[in-house]
Amino acid sequence: DTPEPLSTRSKRDVTNVPAQSLALLNNPFVKNSARVLGERLAGIEFYNDGFDTLFESILGRPPTQAELASLESMRRALLENGRKLRQKIMRVTAAQVRFRSELEHITHPIRESIRARRKTVGAKAVAGPQPYLFWNFEKDANDSRIGLKGKFFGDARISDGALVVAGGGSYVLSDPIPKELREKTLEVRVQLDTLTQRGGGVITIQSANGVIFDAIVFGEKQSRHWMAGSNGFSRTQSFRGDADDEAVDRPIHIVIVYSKDGTITGYRNGAPYGKPYKSSGPVRYAANQNIVGFGIRHLQPGGNRMLKGRILEARLYDRALSPDEVAAAAGQESEFVTERELRREMSDVQKLQYDRLKGQLAVAEAELESLNRIPVPNEKTVWAELAHAVYNLKEFIYLR
Repeated sequence: DTPEPLSTRSKRDVTNVPAQSLALLNNPFVKNSARVLGERLAGIEFYNDGFDTLFESILGRPPTQAELASLESMRRALLENGRKLRQKIMRVTAAQVRFRSELEHITHPIRESIRARRKTVGAKAVAGPQPYLFWNFEKDANDSRIGLKGKFFGDARISDGALVVAGGGSYVLSDPIPKELREKTLEVRVQLDTLTQRGGGVITIQSANGVIFDAIVFGEKQSRHWMAGSNGFSRTQSFRGDADDEAVDRPIHIVIVYSKDGTITGYRNGAPYGKPYKSSGPVRYAANQNIVGFGIRHLQPGGNRMLKGRILEARLYDRALSPDEVAAAAGQESEFVTERELRREMSDVQKLQYDRLKGQLAVAEAELESLNRIPVPNEKTVWAELAHAVYNLKEFIYLR
């Protein structure tokens, strides 16, 4: 330290301050350095060799026997934590599946009875789910629910009750969405110009600069297949549905549901499209910071992001639709049955069971959402944690 100038001093004091330790614990540069070193060490077969390399890379010396023992103990603890976390996720997921199955066991026969009675008496079907935003493209590209404006780019235009986009710079962007969104549902009716196009987006919710997005995309990773497009494929997997050979001949109804536990489910013409899968989502889209796009996978325009086709309708829901709601939205025979109708037909015992299971399911879904935010340790992340621990040894601060 610089000496006080008011008196003589035989030598300077050497001290450190809490900010140094806090920087080593929390600074992104230190954490990234630990991650990079951890990725390099993960390929070393023998842990003792890895520990030696770890110390020599950071401190320029091999570890002592005591330090080796501490590293091995920390490694075992991290791996055990990962094992316990995976087991807990599996238990909660199994409970979630069980609660849903038991709910379906109660509601399915009642739902079928209501549908059969409707057909017998010729009753009018119950209206489908109500979207947060809705575009019918009759006159313009504005949403008809809250009046969100849409702006045309390139030669995008309205023609015969549809938004026509022709690739290139042809697309529509909305004003910022005034509501925060996490779980959500995207729905479109679309007819394609060609089945050979790869990667065009029909509808997308995205950050204003297009860096973060979720979209209904055609043929990006698999030719002629619908998929949930996302930034860097971070939430994109194949639904393993059938190839689409009809979307050029007639409009197709496509729905993608983003559930709060990260599950993404696809539907085509009201029926499940392939199999749902678990993603790292859902993404939080903050209020007034994100937009809806049509005819583009995400900004900036260009490449294979642009769609060629006619978008007849589009809807954005601020929640995850159920299979029945999707079928109702598609206009299928399996009409939507409201919860009020279901409860009206239930016995008192069934109502108690139904309410209990709904509560248990809500708890399981919330717990699973919380667990999915915790990174599950693997070989690379364990080595990164070990490297970060060595960076935080006091000896590292005093290295010259």
